Amino acid sequence: MAKFTDIPGFDLWEHKSPNNLDSFFRIEIRARCFAAVLQVLNPTVNAVSGAYLRFSGDKRNEEPNADDKVNLSDFEFRQNRLRVKDLFFYDPDSDQLSPKLLTEIAEEILKYWEINVRNSFPGLEFKFGILEPNIDPEIYFFAERT
Repeated sequence: MAKFTDIPGFDLWEHKSPNNLDSFFRIEIRARCFAAVLQVLNPTVNAVSGAYLRFSGDKRNEEPNADDKVNLSDFEFRQNRLRVKDLFFYDPDSDQLSPKLLTEIAEEILKYWEINVRNSFPGLEFKFGILEPNIDPEIYFFAERT
C-alpha cells in the first residue's frame, strides 16, 4: 500500500506545513474511495472450481465444493450479486436516494460488469440483470450453461 511519502509533492507540502496532516489524510481517503469505486465498476472475476466469481477487494467469495452436487449457475447467481444501496451504507444521506436513482446507478454498473466479464471470458455466455428495479435494485451475473 502506498504511503504518504510516496505521493508526489508530499515532501514539499510537509516542509511548508508540517503540523497540518489533516488535509493530507483527506487525500488518502479520497484515493481509497476512488479505488473502491473502480473495484465496483471493474471487479476482478476469476474462474474458481468451474465457477466464475466476482472478488471484492481482499474479500474472497465462497467457493463451490467439488464434493457437493451444486448447480454452478445458481451458485454464481448467489455469489455475484451487489445490492446497490449497500454502496451508500456509510453515507448519512443514503435515505434520500430514490429507488429510481439507485436503479439508474445499477444500470450503469451493470454495463461495466458486462463489458468486463465478456472481455475476460470471450468464449462464454453470461446472463446479466437487475433484481427489484425501482424498489431495491440488486445487480447480478452468472455463466449460462447448457
